[in-house]
Amino acid sequence: MKPSPQIRAFRLTLIADTGERFSDFTPYVASVNDAGTVAFQAKLRAGGSGVFTGDGGPVVAVADSSELQKQCGWPGRSNRATAYLTGLLLARKAKAKEGELVLDTGLSSPVKDSIPFVFARGCIDGGLKIIGNIEIDESAYGAERMVKYEAALAKSQKGAKHFKAYEKAGAKVESLPALFKAAKAKLTSG
Repeated sequence: MKPSPQIRAFRLTLIADTGERFSDFTPYVASVNDAGTVAFQAKLRAGGSGVFTGDGGPVVAVADSSELQKQCGWPGRSNRATAYLTGLLLARKAKAKEGELVLDTGLSSPVKDSIPFVFARGCIDGGLKIIGNIEIDESAYGAERMVKYEAALAKSQKGAKHFKAYEKAGAKVESLPALFKAAKAKLTSG
């Protein structure tokens, strides 16, 4: 029996795994282009997250939240404000690129103010074209939300632990709205 012409052989290639660099890939979905390059979002073991590409060789950081400290003074962690600023950073790096992008949430249920949508809003505000209607109010991702969250957690040990990374980076929680505004201005300026 002759195999169908639609059946093709595939080769699986490890692009990235959880280990020293990455701690998690969920709930994000990887995308593959015609050349076989995989683009994916991942959480970093050291904290924060980013967008990366790979084809079986070294993984390349396209935009990584750890760059935000150097680029614009934002001591980013894994949260909506950092996702938005990382989207702006990606847009800044990719401005010369033409075309439209698609936000692919895979099998995850799309939740309007979730991190992938806030990241996409940052990309759009930075000048990239993303197909779809991604309307999110800044109150969903601005740092004022973090100040309110910290106040709600202030009485628990969890609250003290949650914002320790910001304090370690020299940022007090109450200063985060001003830092966010300054980082956004820096990333959106020429």
